[in-house]
Amino acid sequence: GGRRFGNSLVVIEIALAFTLLVGAGLLVKNLLALQARDTGFVSEGLVTFDLAPTGPRYATSVAQREFFRDLAPKLATLPGVTSVGFTSHLPMQDFGWNGEVRLEGGNPWPADAAPLVERMWIGADYFKTMRTDIVRGRAFDDRDRDGAPFVVILSERTAEKFWPGQNPIGRRFFRNASTNSPVEVIGVARDVRTFGLARTSPYLMYISINQESFRAMTVVLRSQGGDPTTVIPAARKVVASIDPLLPMARLQTMTDVVGRSV
Repeated sequence: GGRRFGNSLVVIEIALAFTLLVGAGLLVKNLLALQARDTGFVSEGLVTFDLAPTGPRYATSVAQREFFRDLAPKLATLPGVTSVGFTSHLPMQDFGWNGEVRLEGGNPWPADAAPLVERMWIGADYFKTMRTDIVRGRAFDDRDRDGAPFVVILSERTAEKFWPGQNPIGRRFFRNASTNSPVEVIGVARDVRTFGLARTSPYLMYISINQESFRAMTVVLRSQGGDPTTVIPAARKVVASIDPLLPMARLQTMTDVVGRSV
């Protein structure tokens, strides 16, 4: 009886070990499949850090815009830095600013099925730095400034949701149900997996900080070759030259951000 019981235990242990091996294999397979997904940007070579200008010096939107406008060219000329971008919500890490919109001429969806559209405020050469392609129209440039007609860039999925099978460039919509000031679409950007590799790209609109400021921004630096964090000491000196009291927070590489999203 004891021998039979022992044999049964061995069989159970082998079966359990086999089940665990199969489960581990499936987990690895799923992880590899997630890592192979297109993020919509190129994470290699990117390092990021947060800046939040506060206090009386930055009390106005003009002062906030001027800070980032002064910062961008100084960072862009650092040795090893190839481009600079700013964003209010770093993909795969920050999100939550969203709302419904109202299309000029009426919405193509029922009132109880309105999509929630994420908002992202960006500046400098954000799309170039992230290597997120503009697939239609154009990126923001010097024409898009305070006082000029308000313009936005949509993601591919958003443009198709708003105007299925149509050219979205030049189309207008209202950023919320109550406003009477429409915004115009000037470009369509490649979809980005903003919520992580495991989730579908959200509906998303991009807003230029030169037209509407956003106080706390993440700085994204693209560097050439090697460890992208090697540019940080020089970047820290640049920030201090503009405001010695402003700390740089949450320093990380974009590859680490993507890795944590799996």
